[in-house]
Amino acid sequence: MTMEIKKQEPISAAAKIIVQSRYTIALIGAGLSVGSGIPTFRGTNGLWTNLGEPANNGYEHFLADPKAWWDQNLNDQIDPER
Repeated sequence: MTMEIKKQEPISAAAKIIVQSRYTIALIGAGLSVGSGIPTFRGTNGLWTNLGEPANNGYEHFLADPKAWWDQNLNDQIDPER
C-alpha cells in the first residue's frame, strides 16, 4: 500500500500540472508504445518489418500529379491489398 501511494504522488502532481496548463506537449518514443502493446515500425514485429517501409517520395508524386496521387491514396484505403 505504501509503495502504491508513493507511485501515485508524482502521477497526481503531473496530472495537476497538466490540468492547470494552457498547453501540454508530450515527447514520447517507441519505448512507451512498445510497453503499451503498440508495435514499433522497425522492430522484430514492426509495421514496416512486416508490411514493408513506405516510399519516401510521396510528396514529389503528389506535386507531379495531385489527381493521380489522390486516386491512388483513396484506392489504397478502399483495397490496401491491391
